[in-house]
Amino acid sequence: MKTPAALHLSRIGTPIICVAILGLLGLISLAEAAPPFSHADIESDDGITLSSKWRYHAGDDAAWAEPDFDDGDWEWVDSTLPAAELPRDGWTDIGWFRTRIAVDSTLWNTPLALEDRIHFGTSQIYLNGRLVQSFGTVGTGRDESEVHWGYVKPFLFDAQTDQLIAVRYKNPSASEFHSTWGMAGFLLKLANLEKAIDGAIEKQTSARTNQLILAGIPFLLSCLHILLFLSYPQSKKDLFYAICTALYAAAIFCLYQVYPVGLSTESLHYPYLLRLFFQLYVLASVMTLRFVYALYCDRCPRMFWIFLVAGIGMGFATWSRPLENLLLFGIFCLVTYLEISRIVLTAILARKREAWIMGIGFLALILGGSHDFLVKLDIIPPVVGDLNSFTFPLGLLGLLTSMSIYLARSVAKAKRDREFVQHAFGHYLAPAIVDQIIANPDMVDQLGGEVRDMTAFFSDIASFSTISECLTPHQLVRFINEYLSEMCDIIEAAGGTIDKFEGDAIIAFFGAPIYFEDHAVRATLACIDQQKKLEELRQRWETENGLPPALQELRTRWEGEGRVFTHVRMGLAAGPMVVGNMGSQSRTDYTMMGDTVNLAARFESGQKIYGTGIVINDQIYAQVKDLVEARKLDVIQVMGKEEPVIAYEVLDRRGALSPAKERVLDLYNQGMKAYEAFQFTEARNLFKQALEIDPEDGPSTLYADRCEEYAATPPADLIFRAQTK
Repeated sequence: MKTPAALHLSRIGTPIICVAILGLLGLISLAEAAPPFSHADIESDDGITLSSKWRYHAGDDAAWAEPDFDDGDWEWVDSTLPAAELPRDGWTDIGWFRTRIAVDSTLWNTPLALEDRIHFGTSQIYLNGRLVQSFGTVGTGRDESEVHWGYVKPFLFDAQTDQLIAVRYKNPSASEFHSTWGMAGFLLKLANLEKAIDGAIEKQTSARTNQLILAGIPFLLSCLHILLFLSYPQSKKDLFYAICTALYAAAIFCLYQVYPVGLSTESLHYPYLLRLFFQLYVLASVMTLRFVYALYCDRCPRMFWIFLVAGIGMGFATWSRPLENLLLFGIFCLVTYLEISRIVLTAILARKREAWIMGIGFLALILGGSHDFLVKLDIIPPVVGDLNSFTFPLGLLGLLTSMSIYLARSVAKAKRDREFVQHAFGHYLAPAIVDQIIANPDMVDQLGGEVRDMTAFFSDIASFSTISECLTPHQLVRFINEYLSEMCDIIEAAGGTIDKFEGDAIIAFFGAPIYFEDHAVRATLACIDQQKKLEELRQRWETENGLPPALQELRTRWEGEGRVFTHVRMGLAAGPMVVGNMGSQSRTDYTMMGDTVNLAARFESGQKIYGTGIVINDQIYAQVKDLVEARKLDVIQVMGKEEPVIAYEVLDRRGALSPAKERVLDLYNQGMKAYEAFQFTEARNLFKQALEIDPEDGPSTLYADRCEEYAATPPADLIFRAQTK
């Protein structure tokens, strides 16, 4: 069926009345001169389409069906009632149309088919004064109006050449049809009865089948992915896909109810079904864009909200004036699909995993849409009947199917990734971070490493061998588990990853698998929090008698000697290192390697001579110096390395030191300045003053002794060369 726009007849007006009259007489003479319709016309492919130019009179009078009624003063109108060419006084819900045609004897008393190519209201068809057919019921109420597009009515001409056809036509909703279809009338066609019946059955069957396939498959896909989303709510991609396919299914269903055959038989539904189609299709296009953004963008871009607002505006526009905004509707959908294509093409060029599947779907959409467009413009001929003028939904179905295949493969891979992540990280990362990795599995390769700037963490309990000798195996496990649980909770809360445990030692890193720009800050503050948690543990063990007798005896003895019970050394170093899954295909560990890692380990073990708790390298110090209280500890050349490094001790958060500790820090810093100026005697005196305030300050003790030695035998430089690891 041709589009309504193709059925409009142009009219040429003129201000000169005489020219109009001459033109009208010319048309009448041509009509009178035209040969009668014959059986050959009926057998042609197009049959006989009755002219849309009819005599018209508003109102309702049964006498207007009579063949001898004089309709000479009736106006000529277009029976399709286009919005721009209504009768002089407008349309008044009901009126009569009359036309005369000539047929030869080959059509007399021959069963023909009367088809309504266009029929937006209800009508009664009169032939030579007799009611021969009707479309719907011409009553007084709106509910009695029905439309029968594609229906076939039997029709017989009388045994005479001149035939009068009169149509009593009613459409109380003409304004609704004008806003959606641009016309509100009818257009009749005569055809071979057998062919018309077969054609009508074929069209109805084809339309139902196409509707079932093109709307049913997206609906089933929507249900499937809703179930997938309910089984795994973190997968928002399935939710977005389910929404967009459900909207497409509803849009296609509504469209097939009115076009190309008209499966709905209630005329009043047509304007609303068409409006609803526009709304659903706009929303479906926007949700398709949201789905693609979810596939290839870490966050929903602001561009989506622009499209969403524009889509809502387009929805209002097409609901109020659908026909006038049809071009804007097409432009909006085109721009939306271009943006979707851009995202998919970018993903393909970036070699995103299996993005080519989406590319095939969009190729199907482009081919289907292009074919549909070219067929409608009569640039290329149809190939497979009515389906050729409706290949865009087939292309759309191809796109939706490719999306589903892509998601199905993603779900299968996501399951494998979840199993891998749970195996690799479940015991070493906070649950929230594990969920992030599962949601973004690309951040972790299943085998292999990468160079990344991170922070390595090593910690160890001083003299743990002595502690373990005081405990039974069961007591040792309980003690170490309590300690490790408290420490690891702090590390994980700061975004750190537990690499491994070696007895009481904890090895961790910050900045992988999820990268944080402030990994050094996180690690440093986590160390401070761990030291404070250790103080709480010591307090708890003392007040609750939580230690076995032998261990409590050891603690009392150490405290009497001025030693801290469960003193923990923590070494931090930031810099480039290799991190990733390392091992064989059957067994891997997500771990770190590199000189920076070794330096952190040296910082932890090297604190034995300083008596410190947290040591960091200069790269970390540059990032945390305004956040913490820290002091320069030494210039150290670790074993196996030529270049010395500067080590700093972290004492506490900025402003958290007691006045006594602040005074010790001030004297220590003054002593370091004198020490670095090779003024060892002055430096020793300053360190001694610090020790008078805090006799347990390990670095001041070390430097007081070192300055005494250097004052007697000045060194060539101030680099401390470690002799052990």
